[in-house]
Amino acid sequence: MSGVIKSIVLLHGNGGPGTIMQTNFHDVAGEPVKSAKHKIDALDIEKGNSKYTIIEGAWLGDKIESIVYEVKFEELGNGGCLIKITS
Repeated sequence: MSGVIKSIVLLHGNGGPGTIMQTNFHDVAGEPVKSAKHKIDALDIEKGNSKYTIIEGAWLGDKIESIVYEVKFEELGNGGCLIKITS
């Protein structure tokens, strides 16, 4: 249930590369994940590509320093799109 977002707070930047945001999740009994901070590394709206790094909280624990995600939206031509996420 950690995917239930409560709020997203802009901590630094304007939404482009270098921006740091915090995603807060609803409190759910037994769920250890309360929030995650991430940094936008790259954003190309025209091509439908983005790259961001989880830098604090969430699923990092004490063994993982960061998680990098690359997200690509590809138009399918029928009004839909295919989303590819690499971490």
